[in-house]
Amino acid sequence: MNLDDELQPIEEEQNLSPARRRRARRSLVLTDDKERAEQLKSLSSKTFPSFETFFFSIIAGLILGAGYLLDSQTILILGVLAVPILSPWVGFILATVTGSLRYFLQTLIGLAISFGLVFGSGYLAGKVSLVYPPVSRFQATMHSHLWWADIGLVILGAIMMVTGLVRSDKLPIIPSVMLAYSLYLPLSISGFGYGSDVQSYWVNGMLVFCAYLSLATITGLITLAFVKYRARRAGGWLMSLIIGILAIATFTWISGAYVFIQDYISIPWNIPTPPIQVDPFSQARTSQEPPEITETATITLPTATHQIEGTPTPKPSASLSPTTTKTPEPTAIYAMVITLNNEGAN
Repeated sequence: MNLDDELQPIEEEQNLSPARRRRARRSLVLTDDKERAEQLKSLSSKTFPSFETFFFSIIAGLILGAGYLLDSQTILILGVLAVPILSPWVGFILATVTGSLRYFLQTLIGLAISFGLVFGSGYLAGKVSLVYPPVSRFQATMHSHLWWADIGLVILGAIMMVTGLVRSDKLPIIPSVMLAYSLYLPLSISGFGYGSDVQSYWVNGMLVFCAYLSLATITGLITLAFVKYRARRAGGWLMSLIIGILAIATFTWISGAYVFIQDYISIPWNIPTPPIQVDPFSQARTSQEPPEITETATITLPTATHQIEGTPTPKPSASLSPTTTKTPEPTAIYAMVITLNNEGAN
């Protein structure tokens, strides 16, 4: 199953008119298979990884590494702006829905290379930090943790990215920057921490990156379903199901949402206890039974009392008598004064 099967209707019939093509891109509902095939062909050409994707990934990775080395938020934002348009990520989502295995592997490898270049650039910056330690680690600490604001940014950016790329001929730059801010910053700090031998940075950064990427993937699949890009073949349904389950499981495990679900499930419910059944004949049976007689023996131990004869009188403690202390006298210092011509001295 590949993307050529989805594009087969467009090759059998003549091309759409420009007005109809624009109407198909602006509409959320595709009217027929020919419009879907035309749009899939256009999207596949825009979302395929190119040389610019890898080149600007290296540039962005080096800038981000310098930002963490200098602990500068301004340089980090500049590095985010240098990140290439994340159209290959949309191609990855699109290949999942269409079930095109070849296009899925191409976009997946392209994304892996782009992410690896950013990670490697952060690794080089981490090695430099061993010689020239960073000024502080505030930015590194902040971007190696999950934040509610970043989670909302990922969801909003993924929705705008998929919708904008599907419905418009222009590349969605602002949604791409929103996703790059959430994905590439923790990825870069992961490489920086791995190069500088700071385990907490590279492990936490990689976990945060995987959590945000999983959340973006889930949101992208749902968004494609809302714009009527649902899977039409068994391969698309199977790939969407597998990728969706993996993404949900990854985000749930990393974010700790499973703890909340587990605590909610383990809440004890108020189940009413059944009333105690009382036997009406138990009181009659107990009244007929003879009472038990318990014999207790009491042993009295003799106590001896001793009379203390006489009351001891406390003796006064000896007091120290005052003694005279000799006052120390200053030690005389002898000197010889010699003057010229016996004129005397003051």
